[in-house]
Amino acid sequence: MYADDTQIFSSSYDANELVIKLNSDLAHVRNWLIENKLQMHLSESKLMFIGSSYNLKNKNTEQPVVVNNTPVSRTDTH
Repeated sequence: MYADDTQIFSSSYDANELVIKLNSDLAHVRNWLIENKLQMHLSESKLMFIGSSYNLKNKNTEQPVVVNNTPVSRTDTH
């Protein structure tokens, strides 16, 4: 398995809680990678929120998802 095959899934009714969960998960993944002498290439990493049109439009998801204080870029398509 290559790192570009890795996906992280999380869910929450609250957008801020979701971002907190994702930031925590990504911090754990980053620590594991460092411990195993591997790297995460943020330039190749993407973030996508999936939900109903209503939720995506009305939930505040502007809080950044970050790895080592670097925002993960967002995409609307896979």
